[in-house]
Amino acid sequence: SDPEKGFTMDIMMLIDMDKVGSLRDEFQQKERGLSITEFVQVMLRFVKSSNQSNEAALLSDNKSHLHQLTEPQLIAYLSELFAQIDINGDGSMEWEEFTSFIVDTGLESQQPNSIQMYHHSPWEDTSKHSASIDRMYYFASNDRLALCEYGGHYLKIYNSKCELLKALKSPEGFVLCAEYVDKMNQYVIASSDLQLRFFDDTTYRLIKSCHTPTSQNCLQWYPQANSASGIIYAWDADKMDERHHMGGIGRDGKLLTRSHDGILESLETLASASMDKTIRLWDVNTGKHKQQLDGHTKGVRALAYSSEYRFLVSAGFDFDALVWNPYVDQLILRLHGHQNSLCGVEIIPDTPQIITADIDGVFKVWDIRNFACMQTFSAENINLGEIKAFASITSQKRIVAGGKRMTMFDYEKLRNPKLTDDFPVFVVLYNSVSLSLITAAGTDVKIWDAHLGKLLRVYRNVSSTDVTALCLDHRCRKFIIGDHEGNIRVFDYLNGSLMKSFEYAETQNRAHLSEVSRLIYCNQYRCVISVSWDMSVCIHDESDPEHGILLRKMVGGHSGDITSLAFSYHLSLIATGSLDCTIQIWDYEFGRLDGTCIGHTSGISCLTFLDPYPLL
Repeated sequence: SDPEKGFTMDIMMLIDMDKVGSLRDEFQQKERGLSITEFVQVMLRFVKSSNQSNEAALLSDNKSHLHQLTEPQLIAYLSELFAQIDINGDGSMEWEEFTSFIVDTGLESQQPNSIQMYHHSPWEDTSKHSASIDRMYYFASNDRLALCEYGGHYLKIYNSKCELLKALKSPEGFVLCAEYVDKMNQYVIASSDLQLRFFDDTTYRLIKSCHTPTSQNCLQWYPQANSASGIIYAWDADKMDERHHMGGIGRDGKLLTRSHDGILESLETLASASMDKTIRLWDVNTGKHKQQLDGHTKGVRALAYSSEYRFLVSAGFDFDALVWNPYVDQLILRLHGHQNSLCGVEIIPDTPQIITADIDGVFKVWDIRNFACMQTFSAENINLGEIKAFASITSQKRIVAGGKRMTMFDYEKLRNPKLTDDFPVFVVLYNSVSLSLITAAGTDVKIWDAHLGKLLRVYRNVSSTDVTALCLDHRCRKFIIGDHEGNIRVFDYLNGSLMKSFEYAETQNRAHLSEVSRLIYCNQYRCVISVSWDMSVCIHDESDPEHGILLRKMVGGHSGDITSLAFSYHLSLIATGSLDCTIQIWDYEFGRLDGTCIGHTSGISCLTFLDPYPLL
């Protein structure tokens, strides 16, 4: 979703401890660092060698794009990467500069600004439930939520806003589990009377039913299995023996009955979890047992798989969720933090989120990239009873939990989704290098794709008080903010990491004593000009990598808050406007007041020089 960041993350995925040494040696052969040409040559060799050694792993990972790029594309990306890392534009890159950028980008990806917060929705479940909710399903292909209650005879179908559409009845036995077969637009319900019943998606009419030899605890539709005979097979989850088959259901596909979700489609593998504490992997084409994953001390209730990160996550009566690499039959780690048995686990598609929930109604959001717990939340002041199930409605960025009734948690939504921000957007700037827009509102900065209008990145809490001024540097690689308290800070445009602050002892370790009202970047001098409500005009040297340096401070021109600012390189002049209705003209070189423009009868809101003409 964020092409600027995506390439950097792809490069990071290639760097492992075995290869770091050889890469460092290439950097350190040049004492003054690598030029852009040398950097591209070194990285080209590195990417190509990594692609060859990792070819098998990369080919199985649809999300890795490096091996799909042509050489000209790769060179273009590497040139852009050099420009991003060489943030001061001195034309050389040292090993420390390269590694610190990679680390900063990786760390920023793991901050809460890339995984936002879930919050409890005020929505109330008005539908009636005969008993506590036992199972919940979200069917992404038709954007429907389904649930069944403990000992209930109905599968209740809801839309993504959790409005009840229909209740499908199992006339004899109670509903055990359900699945949606998108190829045939049918719901399949397994019930305690040993029947599988098929209902049409649009009319909700019963189409057919068939007998199963035992009660089925779980159903999973596997569309990839090409059975030319049109037979659907039912498998016993424990032995994976063919127990039952039926004709005339569809041209292809298998119906797999097993104890929990977990088809690993890239591996053509089915994962089944059981109350016997094991997870087993099966070949979907042959039905043969491939391997067994041992690590749980109690029964396993739920599985989730990420094809992007190639992890399998399991949850059950243990208090921890377990993360596995199914490729190598290896337990990676335990997600520790819950205080009761887990009722489910979900991996949200196209995000790095793992969500676990326990029967007390406590949810945890984990970052799959570093397995850090990013958020813990629960329903506020609501007695849900014991939580048995939850589902993630991805179309709405919403989690629905089921206990005595449903409750809802919404993700990163604005109070008014039609607005850019919940707070007034006071500035928007265009970045011509990355073809993006940067907006500031409240204490947050957002980066948007200028072509598509999509939100790319959010840098939260870049200041402790409201951001009041914003500008970009001459290479559009940094953004500089001023805030209500008089602070000025410089951030990396790509990853949002803080680079330096402008802090001076005479202004109480701030840049100004009052709100920074305007900022301008002087490309030719690599300086920042700032004006403030403290009625001062300051010129700061921005070239030092560690901190800002105050070059000049001009005062005495205004008797009210300074509200506007303009700079002309051709004329070497600064113009400032104020609430005192005057415009003051300052000499940039000598920092002296050159003249005053009088004529406005209210405060000045905006100024610009019409370069190269001597007009303001």
